[in-house]
Amino acid sequence: MNALKRTEIGVCGLIIVFCLAIIWETRSLPPGHFEPLGSGPFPMAIAGLVFVLCIAAIVIAVFRDDTGREAPDRATRSAFFFVAMVLIYAAVFSFRAVDFGILTTFFLFFTIGGLERFQRKLLPWIVVVSLVVGMGTSLVFTRFLYVDLPTWF
Repeated sequence: MNALKRTEIGVCGLIIVFCLAIIWETRSLPPGHFEPLGSGPFPMAIAGLVFVLCIAAIVIAVFRDDTGREAPDRATRSAFFFVAMVLIYAAVFSFRAVDFGILTTFFLFFTIGGLERFQRKLLPWIVVVSLVVGMGTSLVFTRFLYVDLPTWF
């Protein structure tokens, strides 16, 4: 098994452990009073979906023929960059000091831009995707699903 497969399986295994911790912790959340879904089912469903996708990624990695391929240095740096961005996003989000939509928009812009090395030809698309997904998820979560998120509007 080459380094690329070991890295891919290891990262998926780490994400699976994180998903299981989320599922375990959300079992004890009280039912929602104003949210139609309640506070527990949504994070459970997301963690369950990510868990299933990680299992699929592990199965694909195990059965994929990667003879002669090694993990490129750029992919390793990109993985560390992405993990760092997620940790920064989670830390800022936990303080509830910034609007969810704005924070998510900036997170997406810097993450996608950083992974694509802020290529000039992709910047307009990165801005559009970041704005639509960041503000769109904020709108859906707060206006339709009634999730209590830090918002300024």
